[in-house]
Parts: sequence; C-alpha cells; structure tokens
Amino acid sequence: MKYMLDSIAEFFQNIEKDVHSKDLFFSGWESLLRVILTTVMTYLLLLIILKSFGSRSVSSFSVYDLITTITIGSTISSILVFEEVTLINGIIAILLLLLIQLIISKLTTHWPNLANVISPSPKVVFLRGDFLEENMKKAHINKEEILAAIRSEAQTTSDKVYAVVLEVDGTLSVVMSATPSYEDEITKYLK
Repeated sequence: MKYMLDSIAEFFQNIEKDVHSKDLFFSGWESLLRVILTTVMTYLLLLIILKSFGSRSVSSFSVYDLITTITIGSTISSILVFEEVTLINGIIAILLLLLIQLIISKLTTHWPNLANVISPSPKVVFLRGDFLEENMKKAHINKEEILAAIRSEAQTTSDKVYAVVLEVDGTLSVVMSATPSYEDEITKYLK
C-alpha cells in the first residue's frame, strides 16, 4: 500500500517538475492529513455555530447543507487563489465534505432524533391569536415578520390564522386551521 501511495505521489511530482510548478498537485502526506483534520474540525465548528444562531441564519438550507455549500465554495476559492493549497488537497477536502454530508444525511434519516441535535427544530411563534414571545425571542423573529407572513402567505389577517411556524429552513408557515385530532402536529413544536 505504501509503495502504491509513494508511486502516486511520485507521478504527480514528476508532472509538477515538467510544468515548473512546485506543489501544484501534491506537497506530502503531512499536508494531506492537515487538510483532512481541518476540514472535519471546520465542519463541526460551523455546525455548532449555525445551530446556535437558529433557523433564520440558514434560510432555505438545512444547517449541514449550508455548511457544505459554504465550505466547498471556500475550498474551491482557496485552491484557485492560494499556492499553498494544492489541487489534490482541495479535491480531498471537497470529497471529504461531500462524504460528511452523505453520512449526516443517512444518519439523520436512520435516527430522526439526531436531526433535532444537528438542526434546529420548527418553532411555533403564533398560536390561536397569541404571539409566543419566548419562542419569538429564541427564533430572533418579531411580530411584524409574522404578520407579514400571514398577509403574504395566507392573504388574510391574524384573527383567521390558527398558527405560524418557523420551519427549519427559516421560512414561516401559516396554518389556517387544525382539527383537534391533528393539533399535535403543530403543538409539539411549542418548546
């Protein structure tokens, strides 16, 4: 295995010599390990930061979709701009980000409770004519935004609305009515 890896490294180094560009493809295993570790750590830090800011900070993405999008864009930029970031290191970082994204998607599909740990859950911010101030503070949303959603989405006034829910993608869903047997679909997100 080591011989095969060394052969691959030598192949890329020979191309670099031919085009007179040192470290274009590969600069050594130490830098590759650094890329792997910093990619994983950056992803985890972004996950914690964006989760703490809540749904409004991620708009129509899930938290981990947004992290992957931002970090892939940044990685591509770094590959293009910084000589220190080799093409192979950049590709490895991008592939690792996509692999992390795939793993998280699979895990949250298999264990739905894990999705609540990784992503913010929906929050009811308006229910039966009452603005839920505590949830509004947690969600960083004000009355005017809720009223605007009621006007634009339901094209009505707040007295005709059962609930408004801040979804995980940052959008506000307006629920016009709910029968008693289905109220728990909304009320489970009160906290």
